[in-house]
Amino acid sequence: EFSAKYKIDIASNPKACVRMMTACEKTKRVLSANPEAVLNVDCLMNDVDVRGHIDRTKFEELAAPVLDRVIEPVQKALADAGVTRDALYAMEVTGSGSRLSSIRKRLRDFFGRDLSTTTNAEESVARGCALMCAMISPVFKVRDFAVADIAPYPIKVWWCAAEKAEAAGAGAATDGTSCATFTP
Repeated sequence: EFSAKYKIDIASNPKACVRMMTACEKTKRVLSANPEAVLNVDCLMNDVDVRGHIDRTKFEELAAPVLDRVIEPVQKALADAGVTRDALYAMEVTGSGSRLSSIRKRLRDFFGRDLSTTTNAEESVARGCALMCAMISPVFKVRDFAVADIAPYPIKVWWCAAEKAEAAGAGAATDGTSCATFTP
């Protein structure tokens, strides 16, 4: 749309691409709370100021191929953990993508029930830290439960520039402490 309207080729200029991506990210955040947003990029390329308008439905239509891929990592995480959808008691969705109604709808349809979105990303990290502190504290009593943490990628350790070892493979369950002895 901008190429035809302003007669510029954004893809040919890396700085213009970065400016456009930054503006689109800001617009996405505005659309997560409002039904429509204005896209403004000052001096995008060749001293051209770009202005545009988009509503949430048009954004979701343009982003549908990307939004449809949201379920794949969720299915993989459940499979890696060996957990079914029915075994989950509660689901808390955090992060910037979770603010989009289309992502929440896709996740709600996948799980077949409502999701909780009351916690922001910083709060969820703080809750996890507080829970771990309570679990290892001799003062607090916490009901026994299991935490299944899966490393989606292999964890590798390098030393001496050429030597390396794989501490945990992709999809391996990781515990809080791992020990390894390396000898030259």
